[in-house]
Amino acid sequence: MDINKLMDKIKKYFKKDKLIAELYLENYEEFNIYFRIDYIKKHKTYKLSWFDLNLMDSYEIDKYISQEYIPEPIIKHIIEVYSNLTLENKNYFEEEFIKDKVYLKVNTKTKTNEYFETTFYKYIPFEIKEVSDIISIILNTAPRKLQEFLFQLHAKLNGEETKYNYKTKIIFDLYKGDIDSLFQLQIKPKGEIYYNDGKVLFLEKIDSRYFSIVAGNQNIYLNIIDYDEEKKEMSVHCSCPCDFYCKHLYASLKAIQNKKYNKFFKIRHIDTNQNMLVKYMTYDFVMCIGTVDKNLLIVNNRGGLETVTLLNEEGKLQWEIVEDNDRHELENKINELIN
Repeated sequence: MDINKLMDKIKKYFKKDKLIAELYLENYEEFNIYFRIDYIKKHKTYKLSWFDLNLMDSYEIDKYISQEYIPEPIIKHIIEVYSNLTLENKNYFEEEFIKDKVYLKVNTKTKTNEYFETTFYKYIPFEIKEVSDIISIILNTAPRKLQEFLFQLHAKLNGEETKYNYKTKIIFDLYKGDIDSLFQLQIKPKGEIYYNDGKVLFLEKIDSRYFSIVAGNQNIYLNIIDYDEEKKEMSVHCSCPCDFYCKHLYASLKAIQNKKYNKFFKIRHIDTNQNMLVKYMTYDFVMCIGTVDKNLLIVNNRGGLETVTLLNEEGKLQWEIVEDNDRHELENKINELIN
């Protein structure tokens, strides 16, 4: 379905009614959801209507409309609040990006305009924090399953932006962006120390993903930074227990910006057993970090770290080296173990 055409059809459907406010989450976490508050002249009442545009497969608006009654005092509150606000109609969204766009229009007078209209990316900007009130009214009236959007939209105002950034793809220039903006204040100095102390042991780009190994206090951690250079869209993962942008990721991102690359060892399973190929091989090789006791430590195809046995059941070497470093470090270590 053409979403723009759907939007036009919906707006025509309400042409006899009076628009109070509308909120559109466009390609927001892959959702396209449109909300509007209208004074429904036929029923002489205010109602919130919402549409999950992704589920609509025809232009029969009646078939897909969901509505909820809104008490008149709430509308009077909206009108009164906005009449006392000085808000600039402004676009906080860069049009080159196509995800997580939020459009809001409050069709009531402010101190400076006949109505207020804005677009922004993902989170309510501090500059227009006053709009949080109307967004809360809309989403608290909608079904519970849609209220998760409310928490995410308020994340920047509530100091929880880094938590939501960590869970989702974000718009960020990996090569020129301000890394500090992604991290909590207490994380930055720890990440700086990790970077300066050379804790990023390996860093390599394969296809659209950067893989890195960062040495922690007791363990080593795998970082995966998936980056779409054209869209400037990034998602991250660290194998440490944190559910936010951590010091290991800070060190990795800084290493990427400063081009501190150090390739992984590459190995290939000698056995032609197809089960082994499926288990260990994402590419024509497996990324290897080194040896642990008499095992090899590898990056498996699930994006985790795993130890695999160096020798098969017959005591024969079951891995061959595809790529070593200039010092033949992996080859020397393997020879030392098997001899």
